Amino acid sequence: MAVQPSSVAPESLNEGHISDRFINGAVWMLVSKLSERGLGLISTLILARLLIPADFGLVAMAAPVVALVELLGAFGIDSALIQKRNLTRNHLDTAFTLNLIAAAAITVSLWLVAPLAARYFREPRLEAVINWLALGNLIQGFGNPGIILFRKEINMAPEVLILIGKKITSLITAATAALLLGNYWALVWGMLLSRFVGVGLSYMLTPFRPRFSLAERNEILGFSSWMLIIQILYYLQLRANDLIIGRLLGPALLAFYSVAMDLAATAPGEAMVAISRAAFPTLSKLNGDAQRLRRGLRQILSGVGLFAIPAAFGIAATSHLLVIVLLGPRWMPVAELLGPLAISCAVLGIMSQISYVYMAQGLPRTSALVSVLGVIALIGSSIILIPAHGLSGIKIAYPLMAATISVGHVVSLRRTLPEFLLADWIAAFWRPIGAASAMFVSVKAAAEWITPVHSSVAGMAPLVGLVAMGVLSYGLSLTFLWHIAGSPDGPEALAFGKIKATASRLTSLLEK
Repeated sequence: MAVQPSSVAPESLNEGHISDRFINGAVWMLVSKLSERGLGLISTLILARLLIPADFGLVAMAAPVVALVELLGAFGIDSALIQKRNLTRNHLDTAFTLNLIAAAAITVSLWLVAPLAARYFREPRLEAVINWLALGNLIQGFGNPGIILFRKEINMAPEVLILIGKKITSLITAATAALLLGNYWALVWGMLLSRFVGVGLSYMLTPFRPRFSLAERNEILGFSSWMLIIQILYYLQLRANDLIIGRLLGPALLAFYSVAMDLAATAPGEAMVAISRAAFPTLSKLNGDAQRLRRGLRQILSGVGLFAIPAAFGIAATSHLLVIVLLGPRWMPVAELLGPLAISCAVLGIMSQISYVYMAQGLPRTSALVSVLGVIALIGSSIILIPAHGLSGIKIAYPLMAATISVGHVVSLRRTLPEFLLADWIAAFWRPIGAASAMFVSVKAAAEWITPVHSSVAGMAPLVGLVAMGVLSYGLSLTFLWHIAGSPDGPEALAFGKIKATASRLTSLLEK
């Protein structure tokens, strides 16, 4: 029996319906991720003043260990279900059972690995932290796979509620625990309780109730084997430097790098994650028609670039003031890393959208091969540069990985989707890059005129002014370039259309 969350079968959707659903799904996810990141930023601001960098560094040491063991369950089961055209209850029940088995295996494995990790990092407290974080994996294993039915139809609202619910829980718990305990356990309790809330919401938002079954294990795991490899490579992209820095430079410097990565990915990452969550199911529905797939990919790349590129450039232009205001003077080493990391994260996020084309075509191996090139570039350069230059080596290693992966995707896409031409690349990016460059120059010049500040309070007004200036500069430059290009269809047309519609409604209300 096929399982559908609505009365509209995927095959019945025309390109217009798919486009509308993608836009609505992306908007939902963008609102969600901005809210989630905003709550995360508030949490960071509070905890950075209640805890010391070494507390963050201790939990940051646990993160790559937990993520490494979690790869045991990184089968990409969600992706397998989204790609599956005729989804049945057996598929969902099998997904639930496989997820629970993997979660139990991960929990036991983490308990076994915890003492080894503590010895590797020369930090005895790490064992207890990992033991408690392991329980979070077991809790998450009970999540309801019925939620995937909404995402398959590009309905992101339930996922948004879960993400925000988890983040609010983590914020309240961690902040309260930090006030009461004043140490790293506040971060641990926040993570654990948020997992409970996420699982509970997954059952509240869908009537589907999973049962134990392995009837479709061969079909699901057949697609998921390559997804496991991709997740391992993705782990190495994100966490390889954590292992290297934690071992060679210690928890305090690891904390600086970890916070820098978090801030660098904040603004660019929200648009990318939001659009990415809707991109895969959208491209899966367009697969089979090369021209529709080409147009869909160009719109997705353009939409991500419209937000991610100016966000990264803005972070790079205001990095020192940003750290002073958000984190305080003792976190200033973070500022030196922000610019290169922010731009690299934006590039990686934009290019990662191309992986969804490979997966929609049933070619996850291509995505894995491109990731291999990036991991080799990152680890090889980090091993050479970090011992010689400390954290400054990251400013070369991470951009080198981003450049390597970008070249790999351009070459691979030429083979898998030859209809995507050089003109499509130019059309997707020239306006956001041009407008963001103009914004960067103006904001950077203004920042140079600001008297150096040494406290969060003194820097707040200048930072707000620079952000407002950047938004205005980017908006005007983008509008100018869009009109020069002949006002083509795309994200700009959608954004301006929404603005005009909203202005029209407000005018009507005021006239009444």
